[in-house]
Amino acid sequence: GTHVLEVIGINIDKLIIFPMFGALILGPYQLGFQIFVILLIIPNIVTQYTLPHDATGVKNKSLKKFTMIISGIITGLVVILSPPLIPIFFPKFIEAIEVIQIMGFALIPTALSLILTSELLGKENSRSVILSNIVGIIVLIIGIVVLGEIMGLLGLALSLVIGKILQCVALLILKNRITA
Repeated sequence: GTHVLEVIGINIDKLIIFPMFGALILGPYQLGFQIFVILLIIPNIVTQYTLPHDATGVKNKSLKKFTMIISGIITGLVVILSPPLIPIFFPKFIEAIEVIQIMGFALIPTALSLILTSELLGKENSRSVILSNIVGIIVLIIGIVVLGEIMGLLGLALSLVIGKILQCVALLILKNRITA
């Protein structure tokens, strides 16, 4: 269940953006999204490492804190380095600079969501993970339709960030309801 929702969450935006806004908007959005996925390599590796530990009750708090700090630093670097580097590596996608900067801010809530997901799955609580993924997908879809229409490309990027933030908030609420 959780894997299916992850696949849907990764692809649903493109399935909506292309027919609504066309390839000229999808191109820069997709470049930003691909860079966002690359930025998630470290949090994903940490999650793969911590999941079996979370299942046996080993907390790995310092590793998880370090992951969040690194995610914050990477977010800052993306914001600072996108303007000088994108024209060099992707000169035809100058309009993607702000998209990449905005999507970079989704790294922090996504990294936290991955850590919380590891903890919840370690406790065999996939229901909370599924519900939070559904929240993230619904918010992303609504954001694409509403913010994409109002703000164009930047609204689409902002939709990803808002979706990831609310998915993370849902995970925090569900996790705290269970442990309370």
